[in-house]
Amino acid sequence: MYHSLDVCIEEKITYGKGKPPRDPAKRKIGSIKYLLKGTVNENTEKVEQTREESGCFVLPTNTPVTGAMSHSPAEVLAAYKEQHGIEQYFSFIKNPTIMNSVFLKNPERIEVLCFIMLITLLVWNLMQHVMRRNIKESGSVVEGLAGRKTTIPTHMQ
Repeated sequence: MYHSLDVCIEEKITYGKGKPPRDPAKRKIGSIKYLLKGTVNENTEKVEQTREESGCFVLPTNTPVTGAMSHSPAEVLAAYKEQHGIEQYFSFIKNPTIMNSVFLKNPERIEVLCFIMLITLLVWNLMQHVMRRNIKESGSVVEGLAGRKTTIPTHMQ
């Protein structure tokens, strides 16, 4: 998708030992080797398009743009990168198959999408909490990944 390959085959003949005969047609061939020579060509349009799509992401925040509590985008990003729990739960946002296909021009629509994702995360966490509580109260064991028995099926590792 991003590169193409141009390949040509070259024949390399190795002749037998000894003095070559006067008639080149009677020369004995010792071995023939085939060499692949190729060049990789970059599809610059596709590469540039993909770089542009993956070079930016939306970071929702309720930090004001101006005023005493305002922060620069770099400060917000630095604080975000320190929150490892957020990374675990919002890992699907960074999945290029999901988010690179979403394109919203209107800032209000971006806010609505972020709000929907936050509500979804809250519901997901509530479901995990209820599941863990019920397993703890009942003392039961459930089947987790790869068929292993566990008492903490929603624990992220």
